[in-house]
Amino acid sequence: MRKAVFLLCALLFLLRIGLATELSGPLTGNLPLSGSPYQVVGDIWVPQSGSLVIEPGVALDFQGYCKFSIKQGATLQAVGTAADSIVFSCDTLLNPQKWVGIRFDASASNSVMQYCRVENAKESGIALIHCSLLVQNCLITNNRGGDWYYGDSGAGIACLENSNAVIRNCTISGNVAGVGGGIFAATDCYLTIEGNDISHNANYYGAGIYIVDCVGADIKNNNISDNIGDDGTAINLAWNESGRFSIVANFIARNEALYSGPIMYLNGANGLVMKDNVIAHNISPMFFSAVYICQIAEDGVVMTGNLIVSNVNNHGGGVDIQSSNLVFVNNVIANNSAAAGGRGVQLRYGHAEIKNSIFWNNHGSEIDADPESVDVSYCDVEGGYPGVGNIDTDPLFRDTTSGDYHLMTTVCGDPFDSPCIDAGSPEFWDELVDCDHGLGSQASDIGAYGGGFKPCSYVVGDANDNGSADGVDVVYLVNYFKLGIAPGYICDCPEADDFYAPADVNGSCEANGVDVIYYVNFLKGYGPGLTFCPECPPILK
Repeated sequence: MRKAVFLLCALLFLLRIGLATELSGPLTGNLPLSGSPYQVVGDIWVPQSGSLVIEPGVALDFQGYCKFSIKQGATLQAVGTAADSIVFSCDTLLNPQKWVGIRFDASASNSVMQYCRVENAKESGIALIHCSLLVQNCLITNNRGGDWYYGDSGAGIACLENSNAVIRNCTISGNVAGVGGGIFAATDCYLTIEGNDISHNANYYGAGIYIVDCVGADIKNNNISDNIGDDGTAINLAWNESGRFSIVANFIARNEALYSGPIMYLNGANGLVMKDNVIAHNISPMFFSAVYICQIAEDGVVMTGNLIVSNVNNHGGGVDIQSSNLVFVNNVIANNSAAAGGRGVQLRYGHAEIKNSIFWNNHGSEIDADPESVDVSYCDVEGGYPGVGNIDTDPLFRDTTSGDYHLMTTVCGDPFDSPCIDAGSPEFWDELVDCDHGLGSQASDIGAYGGGFKPCSYVVGDANDNGSADGVDVVYLVNYFKLGIAPGYICDCPEADDFYAPADVNGSCEANGVDVIYYVNFLKGYGPGLTFCPECPPILK
């Protein structure tokens, strides 16, 4: 049997040699499909200021412990298609040593890897240093970490030393490193991580994503699940003292950490925004909560629209915030458990403003904080909590067994109406009103699907903000458009940030010279009435 397997491998090896084109040394111009598959028998590189285009369907099979480098000022365009991806790999049976990986070192900013498969590299599938790179629609799998920063880090993608990476719509799976199994970034980098499946990666810290000493990242619309490690297995942000980060609309589930939970942020300066995430069914048997945040200076932490549910840990429960200020609006913290003591949210050495949120069926206290350091209002808290508008009533979630934490309402066919409908703070409205979002008609709902819209208090046409709309406002508008004088009142409305809403009198959701003509006609008595932007309805002062 062993002899047969050996002969089969030998035959396959000979066939590969006979059909493949050998590559080594510098590459420029075009790497055509007609020569594929290519056997890479030594290091290959795009030389300084050179360029290389790899055609769709090309396969590069690395035969030894060699690497592919894109040198200073050089460009790589590796753009495959959904049907014909470009493959960078090695046969681990014939080449057990594996290959090194792909290196972008101060290369040109217009390099692209799209519809590529990068696998079986021993020192990071893709690494970039002092450069920018777009990685899109790629499969990055079964790679090991390189000798960066902590050593053994960034198995899938490593972004290093003042680099910028856009990583979009990729599958990053099955990568293993000591730090940052899926994605690793260190030292003044900025990342956009969007629409990816980051799953089944493993390491000690940040099995999915690990970012240290960087200037920021936008992490949105990703599936980050089934990763395993010691700390912050989904997202671990550490020592980013000048960084600003957003974690938005991600599904973060079934990650397992020995110590802290799936999200961990330590020692940041300029704040963290977490919005519209689902953080569920994660496990950390030793210590901290599903979300553990410590020492965020200046802007603190803003959390809105998050579901943090059904997580299991030894100490903590839902959210643990230390030495940081917290704004916590329209979230659900429910059904989290902690064996040795827990809570829905814990705040230590900071201040929290908590509104429109549900704390229900968590192990231990629902809110654990010094009463002098927390303001809780318009919340549904099991066991009650002092504050304006707070209630202690079963929120009547639609179907928690299937993960549906929308509020029940008979309007949508449910048997009951949730007490959290229309029970939120009157300073907010539900941004969207239907069975999949908010349900409030008089005020915002309590819970993760309500709120989202802070109505703007203004009078239509009151450009100078004096409480009335008249001819003086026309003069003010003319001066504004000519001289750029400060607008009287600015609104922050959906789809129109920093919108000069009182100046929009024709309902176009723009403030411009057309509004002046419209306004004059209205004042003369032969034009239609003043009309507000439907996306920014006024609440009269």
